[in-house]
Amino acid sequence: MTLLMLLSTWLYAEVPKTIPLPHIRGKELYDDLCFQCHGTAGLANTPLAQATKSPKLTGMYSDGEYSDGIKLVQEGKGIMPAYEMVIDKHDTKRILIYLSGLDSETGMDPRIKDESDTKPSTTETTKKDQQDKSKEGSSPKKSIVLPVPPSSSK
Repeated sequence: MTLLMLLSTWLYAEVPKTIPLPHIRGKELYDDLCFQCHGTAGLANTPLAQATKSPKLTGMYSDGEYSDGIKLVQEGKGIMPAYEMVIDKHDTKRILIYLSGLDSETGMDPRIKDESDTKPSTTETTKKDQQDKSKEGSSPKKSIVLPVPPSSSK
């Protein structure tokens, strides 16, 4: 019975639809852990970055040369804390992959499109909204039915 319950849980477990690309995950991690001292675009142009003399990170790492950067982030240096207990080497590399793609002058990432490029035009939005509203009333809601194990009679 326990096996059946575990199997049914496993069958209906939610599976991630996509795994983020390394530079996307790297940006998420950078925004969580690094921007406070190095600025939002790695340009070290914030008051805290200037007060702590944090280095500019854009243009610092090139594609494929990450071993020194991984060691620095994991072990820390000077006033920069070690992150080995916070993130692993793979996530550290993802941060460096993100930084390697930033423009060294502007801090912009050409791999990440501006939100305005991906938004549909107003007419497209209106047509889609109208189609969605017309479908709402006509389609029944679907439900998931989980299997119930047979009761054991002793």
